[in-house]
Amino acid sequence: MNATSRLAAPSLNTHDVRWLAVRRRLCDLGFVIGFVVLTLYLVPRTVLSAPLESLLDWVLSATSFSLLNGVLSDHNAMQMIGSGLLLGLLAIYGYQRASKYFECNTAHLVDGVAIFAALYLLSHLWTPWHLLPLQNRWWPLFVFALFLTIALWGDKRQSLRLVQWTAALIALQAFYAVVFYALDIGQFHTPRFGNRTSGTFFNPGVLSPLCLLGIPLCWCLSSASNSSDARWFWRIAGAFILGALLLTFMRSGWIGLAVALLYLALASRSPLHHSWIWRRSLVALSLVLVIGTATWRTRGAIIGNREDRSTLGRVAIWRVAASVFAESPWLGHGISSYGINQRRHMTPQLESFNPLNREPKSQYLLAAVEFGVLGLATLAFFVWRYAAFYRASAKPALDRESAAVICGVHGGLIAVAVAGFVDTPLFDIDRLPSTVALCVLLAAVSVIAHSPARLRCEASPELR
Repeated sequence: MNATSRLAAPSLNTHDVRWLAVRRRLCDLGFVIGFVVLTLYLVPRTVLSAPLESLLDWVLSATSFSLLNGVLSDHNAMQMIGSGLLLGLLAIYGYQRASKYFECNTAHLVDGVAIFAALYLLSHLWTPWHLLPLQNRWWPLFVFALFLTIALWGDKRQSLRLVQWTAALIALQAFYAVVFYALDIGQFHTPRFGNRTSGTFFNPGVLSPLCLLGIPLCWCLSSASNSSDARWFWRIAGAFILGALLLTFMRSGWIGLAVALLYLALASRSPLHHSWIWRRSLVALSLVLVIGTATWRTRGAIIGNREDRSTLGRVAIWRVAASVFAESPWLGHGISSYGINQRRHMTPQLESFNPLNREPKSQYLLAAVEFGVLGLATLAFFVWRYAAFYRASAKPALDRESAAVICGVHGGLIAVAVAGFVDTPLFDIDRLPSTVALCVLLAAVSVIAHSPARLRCEASPELR
């Protein structure tokens, strides 16, 4: 066999060509769905976005009514549709996984998310829905379905566009947050402290995790851009997002970003590691964030003093969450169940803070309360599989932009994971924008990390 024959395009029969054509359509469908969902949840809520939100509400109501003929309520209908869709996608992934369609490094990540999706699907069997708000029933199902749609049929070029669109939308939201803070428009007021920006969201806690995902991503994209204009665009976008994060005064976000910046500065895989200006700037900024976390919003004293109601209130919430977990330690209480259980286990100490939270102010306590030991084991399984994916994705075959995107998403995930020790940045109905953004980013990097063998839908097949 000569060199020419070895480099020739693969010879495929008619059935293979038809499947590749179908797969191209699925690639386009996943891209469009991801683009639309990101736009709906991340675009700033202004007068211009109101028609889009009204259209979404009408489509959801019309779809659920027409599919189930009005027999069930909209929320029950969406739960049934979401369950069926997610179950079908998990079955398709299981089949493709068994047929070794997925490359090993991609399967590591998708395995971890698929197990989490299965847990959310099964938890409907023991969640006491008659005690909980109806809208909490179905949204996690569609988030996982979105991830699997992109991961199963995603296209590398389109996935890179989704990553860039996510970063751009976060930057746009951050721009509104900075401007609104400067003009004192729609600010979140904290008693005994003052205004804190939330962008066009209702709470700084919604904006903060988006900023944690956006800052590492924008700055890594800037290092991989070929043109000077693109590099400066992403640098300025990252600076705006940093400004928005600082103005939320969310110390959990500050400490999470501080750790992520150290990763970007010191990790050899980071595209920013090779520039001494970036290294020194990121380390200095990380130090400033640590000092700010320890001394800001504390009336000049160290964090945890008697005037630091935020920290003391969190400690009281964690104690109540621990007692809720102890009540049902193995399977937990079900999705979005913490709010009602906090009221049942309310203590005089926590009541003195007049809490308005519906989540336990810790991502890991949230998993423990909702899914018990089973949820913590599933979370540990995801961390293990993701770590395997990250190690396996370090291969020289990746182009510079793909490697930068993987490092940027990894930096954002580090920031969110660290912030999750003292806050709930994900998988709460009030944190839906950051949850959607992270699922799209993880699905996109699972596609971007593929070898050329996975991207055979892009080849030009020959009929035989």
